[in-house]
Amino acid sequence: MCSILTRVLGLGFLVLLSCGAAKAATVTVEARDNYFLPSSVSIVSGDTVQWMNFGMNPHNVHSIDYLFDSVNPPFEYYEFTFSTPGSYSYYCEPHLDDAMTGSVLVNPAILPPEISIASPTNSAVFDGPVTLTLAATAVDDVSVTNVVFYLGTNVAGRVTTIPYSLTVSNVAPGNFRLSAVATDNDGLSTTSSPVNIVIRHIVTYQDSGFDPNDLTIQIGETVLFTNRGGMHTVTGTGLDPFCGNDMVSSCVHTFNQAGVFGYRCESHQSMTGSVTVIDSNVRPTVSITAPTQDAFLTNKSLVLISANAADQDGFVDRVEFFNGTILLGTATNSPYQITLTNLTNGTYHVRAVTTDNLGGTNASEIVAFRLVSPDVIRPTVTITAPTANARLGSAVALISGKSADNNQVMAVEVELNNSAFSTAMGTTNWSRSVTLAPGTNFIRVRSLDVLGRSSLTNSRTFFYVVTNAINLATNGQGTMAGLTNQQVLEIGRGYKVTATPRPGNLFSNWTDGAGAVVSTTPGCSFLMRSNLVLTANFVANPFVARKGTFNGLFGDTNSIQFTNAGFISLTLADKGAFSGKLLLAGGTHLFTGGFRIDGTATFRVPRTGKPPLTNQLILDLVGTERLTGTVSDGAFQVAIEAERAVFNATNLSPFSGKYTMVVRGSNDVDGTGIATVNVTPGGGVTVSGTLADNTVFTRTTPVSRNGWWPLYSSLYTGKGLLMSWVQFTTNTSRNLQGEAVWIKLPKAGTYYTNGFALGRSMEGGLYSPPAAGPTNLVVTLTNGTATLSSGNLLEPIVDEVTLTNKNVFLIDGTNGLKLTVSTGSGLVNGSFIHPQSKRLTTIKAVVVQGQTNIQGFFLGTNQSGQIRLQP
Repeated sequence: MCSILTRVLGLGFLVLLSCGAAKAATVTVEARDNYFLPSSVSIVSGDTVQWMNFGMNPHNVHSIDYLFDSVNPPFEYYEFTFSTPGSYSYYCEPHLDDAMTGSVLVNPAILPPEISIASPTNSAVFDGPVTLTLAATAVDDVSVTNVVFYLGTNVAGRVTTIPYSLTVSNVAPGNFRLSAVATDNDGLSTTSSPVNIVIRHIVTYQDSGFDPNDLTIQIGETVLFTNRGGMHTVTGTGLDPFCGNDMVSSCVHTFNQAGVFGYRCESHQSMTGSVTVIDSNVRPTVSITAPTQDAFLTNKSLVLISANAADQDGFVDRVEFFNGTILLGTATNSPYQITLTNLTNGTYHVRAVTTDNLGGTNASEIVAFRLVSPDVIRPTVTITAPTANARLGSAVALISGKSADNNQVMAVEVELNNSAFSTAMGTTNWSRSVTLAPGTNFIRVRSLDVLGRSSLTNSRTFFYVVTNAINLATNGQGTMAGLTNQQVLEIGRGYKVTATPRPGNLFSNWTDGAGAVVSTTPGCSFLMRSNLVLTANFVANPFVARKGTFNGLFGDTNSIQFTNAGFISLTLADKGAFSGKLLLAGGTHLFTGGFRIDGTATFRVPRTGKPPLTNQLILDLVGTERLTGTVSDGAFQVAIEAERAVFNATNLSPFSGKYTMVVRGSNDVDGTGIATVNVTPGGGVTVSGTLADNTVFTRTTPVSRNGWWPLYSSLYTGKGLLMSWVQFTTNTSRNLQGEAVWIKLPKAGTYYTNGFALGRSMEGGLYSPPAAGPTNLVVTLTNGTATLSSGNLLEPIVDEVTLTNKNVFLIDGTNGLKLTVSTGSGLVNGSFIHPQSKRLTTIKAVVVQGQTNIQGFFLGTNQSGQIRLQP
């Protein structure tokens, strides 16, 4: 790498020529209201970040580690050069609460290799043809992988190891530019500064004459005339004297003009020769690539001027840059560029002049650019026509206004109705013709200055008036208000029409002329358009016949769990609105909502500390008494089944009466739970029972028309449940049955502390209290056997039992077994001496008349046992 800093006298600026070194970059970050754009940038060591305030609010730039700081707001322009790799965070102090932050990632700079030609030296002269030794010195921060030598534009050879040198044989006379390119392990390459050499043509002379005596060369090449014997001169016969009239041992002459040049020896007139100089040189080409014509540049610290130059039959020797007639600097290697610093503001007229290896020259077109101070002032733009909220009668409108800038406005752009911005005609006074859409039109206008800064966007709304008659219709029983059929409206303007159903009907939706639904609310707000058709659709109210209360259960039918199974109750009003509750996992969750016309509803029920419950319900519109759907918390989704309560004081339930019911035991909990069930004439079902671990449960829920009763009871203070669909029958036996799920979560206590989840059979039937009289028994059982088992008994206890005609139990046994029955309810209470614990143990049982037995439970030390009295 190399750099040369040259002061150009009288211009007040510096020219910085560089080759091989990595160019530092400047990255711009805009401070907007209230964010940085971009908020994160990635640079390398030595690069500069420049912050410019594009916002209307006061901002500043403050690094967290205090490395850089634009001090107190507001700032307009601030820059910092980062020399150390790392990650740097910063923020705007006034807007830190708005998260106006940014970051700069500084990566280590990857440097290209450095190379210079060691041999031959610049301006070296050789006599041709010659064998050349080319050598270069190349270094890199890691390693140089290869060096390629060039003789003019031709590759002379490639070297991959130190020393970087090679030999080129039999190089013909001519003018040559030597260069070398070094490439490193990262693939970066650097071209050396060029070395120019001259290989001379040789003409010898002696008494026998000149050899050769008819030499042909290219313009700009050099000839060495050398004496091999005798007294001779080399005297040009034309205007060019060559070596003159003196006796010389040798002389050198460079031919810079085309033509045939003769010469002779003055003392031997017949001794003559000639040099034919051919000008076949194609002139090089050059054009300035930066800055562009009429560009406005910000006068920061450096201004780059660059050009493309090429020579098709040789090589570019140099490119010189001029401001007017003043030389700014010279570049001898591609890329041909110079960097100016300490410039004053003003207009510059730059041209580039290139010279090739044969002296041929060419000049570029002059490029003018203007240098101004960093611009922190936005341009401004205003709209003068049309006026705000104007009502226009033509489809084509001329939008016009004014714009200004402290430097120069480059363009004004107009956007109509959120389309793309397009360029207006003019800048200071601008206009743009646009085609309007019927109704409200919205334009936005911005101006751009020559440095690319944008004004704040100005906007305006106006109305293109086009009228058309609306087509309104009704389908079904209902009316509409607010507008009338065939009323003339303005296209693009907003209107509202309201639909009202007649009694016994509901509003369904609004549809357009194609039958597409455009609104599902009675009040339809719309933008008028051409040939608009709106139809209000009404349907017969489907909810009147289904009004009432639906009760049911939900859960996974394959795996009932405490967390996803529960009870639902929903009360439906005559227009589809509803309210209700969900019982789940020990909690009660209330909800309200409404069904759509198609009988569907979706709503969410919030839960404290848990995900909300999303419910999707489907009301049976074919029948009248069924409700289905799902409930989900995101982790589970289970089915809902519910049925409507239809019985009341005028529609009596066929299932009314008193019932007794048992919950069968199993190996896990062997006792049999007991309950009494009362069904009122109005269909209300009240259950009161005790499970086999002595847990009491009660519940009141209606029974459906088909005799289905959803039994759900939360147990163990919200840590368990009992649930089942129970079926009542109206046959002769008037029984009831169901498959229950009994769940207890682990809970401290005496019985079943590890918890359980059991499937239990529920059975029972109508209970008829015996009429008064000596021979009416609670159960058709005179003599029977009472069997007590499990409940920590080592072996069952079996006693003979006689039921007297006064419903008194006579028991023959040694364990003190006693039983009494309440003839009004069928409940049986009793006790016995537990042979293991020696304690008086309570018995709870119930009469099941349809099965001619008595079933129940007792509790041992930590287990439940069952009692069964049967014939």
